Amino acid sequence: MTIAQMKSGSIDGPFWITYWLVFNWFTVCESITTYLAEWIPFYHWLKMMFLYWCFHSKTKGATIIWENFLLKLDQPSEELPPTVEEHDPGYAPGEYLPDEQPDDAELLQESEAAEI
Repeated sequence: MTIAQMKSGSIDGPFWITYWLVFNWFTVCESITTYLAEWIPFYHWLKMMFLYWCFHSKTKGATIIWENFLLKLDQPSEELPPTVEEHDPGYAPGEYLPDEQPDDAELLQESEAAEI
């Protein structure tokens, strides 16, 4: 694969980038779970068939895995907690939230303890 072939369009560059990203994710997961390889029968044959499925031009499995699984890891969750500004629009940095403000008795005890 050369740059001239990629520029001419005879090689699908974005697909190969996707393939190598999926391959690297697979390698990282495989390195974490190395001990499982000895427990799965025909692991190396299954790995070879998976990688063949990923890069074959008819199946393009790497694109399927990237779009359906790995790309979703980068997207934020839909249920984000509300920000402080949404909780209290009058909030300014450095102020207490309404439910976190110390009452006068606590402040008096703290000042008396500091004087002693």
